[in-house]
Amino acid sequence: MQYQTFKAVPRVKRVTEASMRHGNPAAKRSSGFAYVMVLVVLALMGTTMAVVGTMWQAERHRLQEDELLRIGAAYAEGIRSYQSISQGHLRQFPPSLDALLLDQRFAGTVRHIRRLYPNPLNPLLPWGVIRGDDGTVRGVYCPSDEVPLKRIGVDLGNVQLMPATHYRDWKFIPTPTP
Repeated sequence: MQYQTFKAVPRVKRVTEASMRHGNPAAKRSSGFAYVMVLVVLALMGTTMAVVGTMWQAERHRLQEDELLRIGAAYAEGIRSYQSISQGHLRQFPPSLDALLLDQRFAGTVRHIRRLYPNPLNPLLPWGVIRGDDGTVRGVYCPSDEVPLKRIGVDLGNVQLMPATHYRDWKFIPTPTP
């Protein structure tokens, strides 16, 4: 039996391997380029997210303010409705906000608002109640110290809001009916 001998094939060196070992200047310049590009992309993404986050926060604030105006106007309309269907010459105001949910002055069910709405700026902070000299409810306000986006007067139809520097300055009191 005859054995065949094989010659070992010399190992081929890759270009980058050889150039890195011998200190090829072109290879040294390109090393770390991907790392720098990743850092640049991350910096751009971070800046973009900061800008977008600021815009989202402003939009959320705008939506909360619109909700505050809508709910405050609903409370004012409920108080106006309670007062307008009072019998006789004396127009009564509700003794509490709960009286707007179920008016027990009549035999049938009369509701002036659907439910007691939470404060849209801070649901844990209840609405402030504006009371008259006799202790009845005349209006509501949001006790927040935040600055409103709309600083000029706001006309909501049944409520006129004066220019304000804080949300607590907006008093949702219905305009008197003739």
